[in-house]
Amino acid sequence: MNEIIIALYFIPLGFLGAYAHYFKKRHGDHTTKLSLRRYIFSDFNATIITIGSVISAELTLASTVSMINLSSIVAAICAGYASDSVLNKTDKI
Repeated sequence: MNEIIIALYFIPLGFLGAYAHYFKKRHGDHTTKLSLRRYIFSDFNATIITIGSVISAELTLASTVSMINLSSIVAAICAGYASDSVLNKTDKI
């Protein structure tokens, strides 16, 4: 399967992983009280960086897999979660 087609499947899964990280922050450890809409649009620069990070992670992952299976789907979700999580740990964002 072509890497571009795989990436087109993985990018939405990456954003699902980023959403899962927001959900954990909002409902799990209560580190934010913002709604998803306010969370996304409150800091536009951080949102653009997160979008770029998730897409980059998914493109990298897509270049390493040859077919879509359950483990690659889980990896795509985890890549999005990890991208958002790492960016939230830095002081600059």
